[in-house]
Amino acid sequence: MKKLYSIYFLLLIAALGHATTKRVLFLGNSYTYYNDMPQLLANLAAANGDTLIFDSHTVGGYTIGNHSVDTASLNKIMLGGWDRVVIQGQSAELVTDTPELSPFPYARKLDSLVHRFNPCGETMFYMTWGYKYGDTTDCVNYPLFCGYEVMDSTIRGNYLKMANVFRAEVAPAGPVRHYIRHHYPAIELYQADESHPTPAGSYAVACAFYATIFRKDPSGINYNGGLPVADADSIQVAARTVAFDSLSTWLVGTQDAYVDSLCSTLSVAAVQQNTTITLYPNPAGNTITILAGNLHKQQARIYSATGLLCREFAVGSNTTIDISALSQGLYFIRFNSGVVTRFVKE
Repeated sequence: MKKLYSIYFLLLIAALGHATTKRVLFLGNSYTYYNDMPQLLANLAAANGDTLIFDSHTVGGYTIGNHSVDTASLNKIMLGGWDRVVIQGQSAELVTDTPELSPFPYARKLDSLVHRFNPCGETMFYMTWGYKYGDTTDCVNYPLFCGYEVMDSTIRGNYLKMANVFRAEVAPAGPVRHYIRHHYPAIELYQADESHPTPAGSYAVACAFYATIFRKDPSGINYNGGLPVADADSIQVAARTVAFDSLSTWLVGTQDAYVDSLCSTLSVAAVQQNTTITLYPNPAGNTITILAGNLHKQQARIYSATGLLCREFAVGSNTTIDISALSQGLYFIRFNSGVVTRFVKE
């Protein structure tokens, strides 16, 4: 019996430790692109035998609302195939008493696109942090900004509220930094502007993402991101304690069964899409021809990247469509059967 338990234990360890590949899209602003945080995460993963394939669209000062109307952000989501689409708000965007009236509607639009075009993926919110000392310039009118602790706590609560509403996951970068501030105060997390992350601050963010995206303990990974080894070790411990040891707190894994079920159902349509439809030319100019195979005699609709219905038409076995009136960008053709394909208008 002891031998049987030993074999089971070894198999369990092997299963937890196997190499993992994740495809992640980052939509954010300078809190993401400072110190090339996604690359820090990729390097951290590689040092532990894992692979991060990533893309990003990050513009300084961007809000969730900005991303919800940015064609580049929407196009990247709708390319599909992402395991996680990370959404990060502007540094003060979630410091509000009424988040349902500000970022939530825009987050809803992005989250719906994530699920529509990435049936095997999930939305993950990047929980940011309070300014080093908050913003005390007008505490009477803006009490939620009046000090680090109240600002940081408000951001944390609103990101968790938003994640619960959309059944999304959270990368607790802010809480990991909070732990570091209280347990390793000699590690400087803030640039001189008291907002943006230092290399140590971005490394802490990367460790938080590693713990939640890969669901592995980041402590002990032999990659320090250019930091002193002692600082990197302390940051890894903070990420293990706050993020990895409490994945359920950050809603990580709570939707796995639902996503797996949806993924297995919709992947059949994806296979059909790849084997029954041919579009040419793609990218297209003024016309596009559709060879629909067994999907002919259906109605089809062309939608823009923002979900706007552009036109409707009947599909034959060989159908040429005039698209000269369409603007440049990504478009989707949806057939009555539910199959979706896409093309780019030049």
